Amino acid sequence: MDKNILQHLQLPSNIVFERNEEDIFYGRFVMKPLEKGYAITIGNSLRRVLLSSLHGYAISSIKIEYQAKGEKRNFVKSEFDNIPNIILEDTLTIISNLKKVRFKLNTESHKKTYNVEISGPSEVTAKVLSNSDMNIVNPDDYLFTITKEGKIFLEYTVEWGKGFVAAEKKLDLLDKIGIIPIDSIFSPVKKVNFQIEAARVENITDYEALIMDVWTDGTIKPKEAVEQASYILIQYFSKFITSVKDEKEIFDIESISDESINDKDAKLLQILDQSLDVLEFTERIKNCFNSANIKTFRDLLTKTDSEIENLKNFGKKSLETVVDKLKEKGLSLNMKEEIERIEKLYKKNTE
Repeated sequence: MDKNILQHLQLPSNIVFERNEEDIFYGRFVMKPLEKGYAITIGNSLRRVLLSSLHGYAISSIKIEYQAKGEKRNFVKSEFDNIPNIILEDTLTIISNLKKVRFKLNTESHKKTYNVEISGPSEVTAKVLSNSDMNIVNPDDYLFTITKEGKIFLEYTVEWGKGFVAAEKKLDLLDKIGIIPIDSIFSPVKKVNFQIEAARVENITDYEALIMDVWTDGTIKPKEAVEQASYILIQYFSKFITSVKDEKEIFDIESISDESINDKDAKLLQILDQSLDVLEFTERIKNCFNSANIKTFRDLLTKTDSEIENLKNFGKKSLETVVDKLKEKGLSLNMKEEIERIEKLYKKNTE
């Protein structure tokens, strides 16, 4: 390889990491100067890997048994089966709260099941799940309230994974009596934004600065998250240096489509299979969506306005909230054909 390949390229002089002492799980990274076009290339790549490819722990399934004072012990049969006269919340709300619990495990185990017995009446927080194997990052988060004398027996499985895995994908759990698979948000990165600004090198202003903001869930610090994402990308790109022997065998220039995916389309592709939790809908809307099996951006964006409005217990006001939340992200309902077009184009350009 030519030693002078980088000679006329402007490489970044450094990367500045700006800490926020009030929020240690937020960090800003500034990379500059960069050649024109490099900021969006690096920003898009890092953002995608940060949100989709880092590992973390989450609850993958639960089993809830209950026993009111003087009564027989019973169990919850599904997410739609509630606990009468003992727990204030319905089961869907309890599951929604359990999904948000973030774990840091002190063990090498990739999957482990725990049991906890809780007596009432009491207000239960995530702290009750803590044990010698793990630390709960958000121990004060509310789970549910036991309204009278009795006991709740909660069995929960904590699993190691990446990205977002919907409950219906856990086929091995679907036929187990009493075991309720739940959506698992493994990704330790909650949100990533980036912007591009002009940068100067001496008297030349034709350069860029990449400014990236990263928020994590507390199980990992932003600097560590960016390091992991960068390492993953390096492992992929390094294959082009070590593995490509004959370019003519690998690449057929004439077969590459003239059509290309623009930045807006690329960002849409990145979020399609992400959980809707980032939109922070009300519990009412979340429960309606859960009942209709609408859990990811793909599930929602491919629906029409009338399909959403006609969901059980939904209405015009809730629809307006959904439309407004999507609009803030530059998205909308009725995007099924648009998504199909972009996915076909992506497939064509990557074949």
